[in-house]
Amino acid sequence: MEIEEEMPSSELLSSKKRYEVLNKIRSTIETRNIDISSLFKSSAFNKTTVFDVSAFGNLIAKIDQSLSEYEVQSLFREFDINEDGKLSYM
Repeated sequence: MEIEEEMPSSELLSSKKRYEVLNKIRSTIETRNIDISSLFKSSAFNKTTVFDVSAFGNLIAKIDQSLSEYEVQSLFREFDINEDGKLSYM
């Protein structure tokens, strides 16, 4: 998923909508029996532990292609705790 442009922070998902989107992702992971560790290892993320909104969008698209760019960006911003435009994982 190619993210066109960053959205303003004032346009984040509401708590209810964020909960619905996360539950949808969780349900898809469980229903399709997706191994998140394998997904990370098989992607471009295996070379780094930091990724941007575009890479995050690509990962989410492998789980659920029905999410909108808006939903993906909102989730990314929610997870980007230090607001540096990057997500880190170990």
